[in-house]
Amino acid sequence: MVVAEKYGYLEEMEPIPEPSRKEEPAPKKQSGRRVHPERSARNKVLTIGMVLVCFAVACFAVFRYTLIMNNHDRIAELEDSLEKVYSRQDRLKVELAGGEDLNNIEFKATADLNMQYPENGQVQYVELPKEPGKQEKHVDAEKASGPVKGIWNRLLGLSN
Repeated sequence: MVVAEKYGYLEEMEPIPEPSRKEEPAPKKQSGRRVHPERSARNKVLTIGMVLVCFAVACFAVFRYTLIMNNHDRIAELEDSLEKVYSRQDRLKVELAGGEDLNNIEFKATADLNMQYPENGQVQYVELPKEPGKQEKHVDAEKASGPVKGIWNRLLGLSN
C-alpha cells in the first residue's frame, strides 16, 4: 500500500503529517570559495591592466597605419613630380632635336642674330705649308677603284 500512496494522484493523496521537529535556522550555504578582499582588488587591477594593454596595442596599430598612409601619400606626390620631370625632359629632347637641325640653326641665325652669308670678297683661302718629315698618302679615287674593277672584270670574264 505504500507504493500506491507514493504514485497516486495528487487529488487522492492526503498529506502525511511529519513528526514535529525543532526548526533550526538553515545555515548559509557557502560556495566553497572564500571571497578575499585582496584577491578581488588584484583581479580588478589585472583586468584594468589587460584592458590598458589591449588599448595600447590598438593605438600602436592605428599609429602604424597612419604612418603607412602618410608614406603612401608622400610616394604619390613624388611620383607625380617625377612624371612632371619626365614630361619636361621629353619636351627638352624634342627641342634639342629641333635645335640640331642645320636648317633651324640657319633660320635662327638669320632671324634672331641678323647674320648674313659672306660675300665673295670676304672669303679667303689659306694653304698651310707641308712639313718636310711627313709624307702624305693620298689615294686617287680612280686608282683605288681600278683593281676592284679588274677583279670584277676577271670574274665576269670567267663566267662568260
